[in-house]
Amino acid sequence: MTLQLKWAHQFQFAGYYVAQARGYYAEAGLEVALREAGPGRLPLKVVEGGQAEFGVSDMEVFQAYQEGRPLVSLGVVFQHSPSVIISLRKSGILRPADLAGRKVMFAGNQGRAEAAAMLESEGIHPGSLASLPHSWNLDDLLTGRVDAISGYITNEPYLLRERGADLNLMRPVEYGVDFYGDLLFTTRAFAAANPEVTERFRRASFRGWDYAMEHTSEVIDLILVLPGVRERGVTREKLQYEADQMRQLMMPGLVDIGHVNPGRFNRMAQLSVRLGTLKSVRPPEGFLFEPPHPAGTVWLKWAGLSLAALLVCGVIAGGWIIQLRRQVGARTLDLQREIGHRRVVEASLAEREQRFRLLVENLPVGAVYIDDSGFYPNAAIEVMTGYDRGRLSDLQAWLDILDPRDAKRLEEAWSVKRGTHPASLLRATVIRCDGRRCAVEVSMRTLPTCEVWMVVDITAREDAEAARQASEDRYRGIYQNSSDLIKVLRVASDGQFRFEGVNPSFTASFGISTEQVAGKTPQECLSREVADFMMGNLQRCLAAGRNLHYEEVLDTPLGKRMLLTQLVPIRDPAGRIYLMAGISRDLTDERKSQEALRQAQKLESLGVLAGGIAHDFNNLLSAVLGNLNLAQAKLAPNSASEPYLRSMESTILRAADLTRQMLAYSGKGRFVVERLDLSHLVEEITHLLSVSISKKVVLRYDLLEHLPGIEADASQIQQVVMNLVTNASEAIGDREGVISIATGARDLDQRAMDSLFAGQGLAPGRFVTLQVSDTGCGMNPETLAKIFDPFFTTKASGRGLGLSAMLGILRGHGGGIKIYSEPGKGSTFQIYLRALAAPGPAPETAAPAAPVPFQGKVLLVDDEADLRDSIQSMLEHLGFQVEAAKDGQEALERFSPDTYALVLMDLTMPRMDGKEAFRRMKELDPSVKVILSSGYNQQEAIQQFLGRGLAGFIQKPYQMKTLVEALERALRAGR
Repeated sequence: MTLQLKWAHQFQFAGYYVAQARGYYAEAGLEVALREAGPGRLPLKVVEGGQAEFGVSDMEVFQAYQEGRPLVSLGVVFQHSPSVIISLRKSGILRPADLAGRKVMFAGNQGRAEAAAMLESEGIHPGSLASLPHSWNLDDLLTGRVDAISGYITNEPYLLRERGADLNLMRPVEYGVDFYGDLLFTTRAFAAANPEVTERFRRASFRGWDYAMEHTSEVIDLILVLPGVRERGVTREKLQYEADQMRQLMMPGLVDIGHVNPGRFNRMAQLSVRLGTLKSVRPPEGFLFEPPHPAGTVWLKWAGLSLAALLVCGVIAGGWIIQLRRQVGARTLDLQREIGHRRVVEASLAEREQRFRLLVENLPVGAVYIDDSGFYPNAAIEVMTGYDRGRLSDLQAWLDILDPRDAKRLEEAWSVKRGTHPASLLRATVIRCDGRRCAVEVSMRTLPTCEVWMVVDITAREDAEAARQASEDRYRGIYQNSSDLIKVLRVASDGQFRFEGVNPSFTASFGISTEQVAGKTPQECLSREVADFMMGNLQRCLAAGRNLHYEEVLDTPLGKRMLLTQLVPIRDPAGRIYLMAGISRDLTDERKSQEALRQAQKLESLGVLAGGIAHDFNNLLSAVLGNLNLAQAKLAPNSASEPYLRSMESTILRAADLTRQMLAYSGKGRFVVERLDLSHLVEEITHLLSVSISKKVVLRYDLLEHLPGIEADASQIQQVVMNLVTNASEAIGDREGVISIATGARDLDQRAMDSLFAGQGLAPGRFVTLQVSDTGCGMNPETLAKIFDPFFTTKASGRGLGLSAMLGILRGHGGGIKIYSEPGKGSTFQIYLRALAAPGPAPETAAPAAPVPFQGKVLLVDDEADLRDSIQSMLEHLGFQVEAAKDGQEALERFSPDTYALVLMDLTMPRMDGKEAFRRMKELDPSVKVILSSGYNQQEAIQQFLGRGLAGFIQKPYQMKTLVEALERALRAGR
């Protein structure tokens, strides 16, 4: 026949190995094969299927019997359940309540049922945890894939501790849930058909267990030579641990091995009904195997007993009559002595009772004495609950003052545990008579004649714990989510500093994990430079014994980072510094932004200065150019003076170009703004670019077709390209080299803008890009920091205005620039210009306009007298009558509706500028035609007057033909 084991060979089945090896089965006339469990070979399934006569399993056999399956128990090996819930201490799962919401692996129904009963005893719904099937892979627990696992206290704790795990064990038996373990069973059909065989097998098996528990070392030697045991890594130490744990579960010497209590089976069934795993309870007697009795032995036994009883009664009756009289006298004397002794004892007991009563009544915690006559609380119970103790004289009174959930748990603990367990602990909430809630811990201890409850008010303790936990959670949140780098190091007795903890910002900055840092010195986990600098400051702080502030620049995987660090020494109660806490704020990006802002402010200030100078200079040039054009207009044909005047005009126009460069530097130099294709713009000057660089330099183009359009001044953007290519050629010098010019388009979000153009004030969006790269000498960081400064140059000759003007042009176009350069590796300049939306349909070509006669009155307004006189002369030369005013205030005094054909007015003037004067004139005469003039940016000026009826704008300085064109456009618009 076959005994199906529930697991592989181990000490858990030692008794059966002994029964086989020492011939106990053979003496009983049995030949028994012991078979290990395996995939698809589980004891209950195998025995019910007839593949084995007997099996070893857990309480699932009793559960199956309760469900109506014909099974019989031959006895149990474990008087207490070996089941245990195992968690890692670092997970924070230390009690059943901590399992709520966690992932737990269970093996079989018994582990799941015992855990559910344990949770219910603590007032926790079993469905609050995530129950998973057992994988039998301990790495699932060690790596955190699950939070807890079920197991046997004889096995898994040993294996996990061997791997260095710090465990917390929760045994259901410690919470009043105590099932039997390892039942020996068979089917009812086999036991009924083979009662003698079944009994011989049962006796031989438990005989083997008696021997095994008395000779564990010998049995371990036997197990180690069984097939597959050593191959599974089972050691003598592991088997000895298993034997020691089993001794506590089996209690040999106190309880016969195999003993079962029907009442205990009945309580287990009732618990299953309450948990919902059973619908009703079957009497356990039908589950227990009854050994067979030989025929006729019962009748003979009762006959012998009856005869013996008659003989004894006769002898006793005779002797009793003789002795009765003697005993009456002696007993009377004894009673007198006993009464005296009893009085002394009663007095002593009364004194002891009084002392005990004083002790109980003055206890600082609640105490309740319970016997068959009722409940007797002490005075502390009255203080704790607010109720008179006389009201709390029975169980129902206590149930009434508890939170309903706790009342149910107390009632169950009372009905299930009373008289079967020496002690249990229950946490509950008392609702006081004033409605306040009071958290208590009730320790219930069962004594032979009574039960005693000790009730401790834990409200303050729980409030303090909750406050501590909330505070810990707040600081943990700050610690984990702070952008500052936080480190804590322990000061060791050998003078070393070892990392106690670091936050995610620290590990991210140094490219290491928390595990790589924990318990290590700085030298063991950081670069030498960083570690040496950190150690020096830690030692300084330790020596000073006070906070230390300093700035540091460290090389990290993220590059050079500038940190503002504060070290704080932390002392123990004895005043010894045992921890060093460090908080470092990363100032790198802040300092970069500050530097970019400083540079932008510097350039803006210089731009304002350059723009102001250019404006005034334009006014002077306008006066000179206007008078010159008048002189040219009045000059006789073929005059000898004409070449000189043309030369003078050319010089004035070159001066105007210089002012345009100054305006470009100020960011206000956009003059002729139109929709452009950047690739076509570069193609137009390829010949000019090729002749402006060294013959040894090769130009390479990568110009993207069908680029989005840009709104720009063509000459200004071409000047930018020329400047970049010329500078690239000069960086290559007399050597051979390559200059690459590429165009493209790119979408930039806010993060990219902050990275590329910090401090340049650009908004995210779509940009057209121009990239000019060279293989020249490159630039060091010091040169890069100064290249846009006015008058800074690395050449022996030159004004140092090229890149400054280029930056101004880009600012004027709302663009940005990014530079990458290293000494010996060349430079790359990236220009970003905002892209336009797709163009609409082209406007229809207008027919040539008819000439416009110049007649009527013109109001001329300008604060520069020379310029005013020059323009007045040009207007009169063209045929207008002119009235002049030196500012907007004077112009308004002269102005009246329907008087002037148009108004030609400067934008920037004292007292009242052109903008305000324009607004007031429009209020007086909405149809008035006003042409504004300024040395500043035409588009910028026009944008201020969009939708306000501005007739035109003239950029200073201007020639007479430019004035004529503006006058014609303005007068034609009103016809």
